Amino acid sequence: FDIVIPDGAGIRPLGQLIGQPIRAHVGLPHLAHAMIDLAAQKGYRVLLLGATKEVNAEAGRRLRLRYPTLDLCAGIDGYYLPEAEGDIARLVRDLQPDILLVGMSLPKKENFLLRWKDTMQVPVAIACGGYLDVLAGKTRLAPALMERLALSWLWRFLQEPRRLFS
Repeated sequence: FDIVIPDGAGIRPLGQLIGQPIRAHVGLPHLAHAMIDLAAQKGYRVLLLGATKEVNAEAGRRLRLRYPTLDLCAGIDGYYLPEAEGDIARLVRDLQPDILLVGMSLPKKENFLLRWKDTMQVPVAIACGGYLDVLAGKTRLAPALMERLALSWLWRFLQEPRRLFS
């Protein structure tokens, strides 16, 4: 990866430990949202990869309502068979997104991006986990207080307790 954006509670303490104070926590959902804002402003093409067809459709519908000028590719279902990975990567390449948001579980999304980055040829790919569910309104981001207390994981668990065991 060119840039790794860790999304965890240990980032600020680690920064203090190495003498690099970190003023604010920027989670992956916030980075992904900022990239969508930028894409809408600059005319960049965005592709959603991951989640279900239904979640992608609803996320796309909501994004188009909020950003009427957003160049949004059709979403790609993240529940595919392992032997289809190459086809998915070539489809991403053919759709030519400027920004790829990959909403899959850990480590599936990271492994997919590492394996297929050269094939896909996407300038910016963000492994954003459950952010597609947030875009679709299926789940919500943690309240600011929970983020400040590094309890976003607990908020996610309370919304989808079964995911921890799947």
